[in-house]
Order: sequence, then structure tokens, then C-alpha cells
Amino acid sequence: MAGVAITAVDEGTRKSYSAVTTAEGYYSIQFIKAGTYAITASIKGFETVKKTGIVVATNQVKRR
Repeated sequence: MAGVAITAVDEGTRKSYSAVTTAEGYYSIQFIKAGTYAITASIKGFETVKKTGIVVATNQVKRR
């Protein structure tokens, strides 16, 4: 789904990163620090989804 607001919050430092999904439903967050994240996806008219405990390592591409 296009236009979904994605927010990744580092569970340790509380630093946040944002992105928006493409027409194909993909998103990319460049230069995110290694850590454990809570990821939230939201768009008007739909329920917000939140996933916690997402571990991101250095130089890693994460797909879920």
C-alpha cells in the first residue's frame, strides 16, 4: 500500500527515523543505527500497526 507512514524508534535511545511507503508498498530507512526498534505503520482510515523487538545489525537489510 502506498503512502503509509513508517516510524522506527530505537527502544534504547528513543531516537526515531521516518519513511513513507512507495507505490509498491516498500520503504527504506537509510543510515539507521544498529539496535532494537519498535516499528509503527499508519495511514488514515486504517488501524495503526506496531511491531516491537525488531533487531537491526550494522550493514543489514531487514525484510518483514
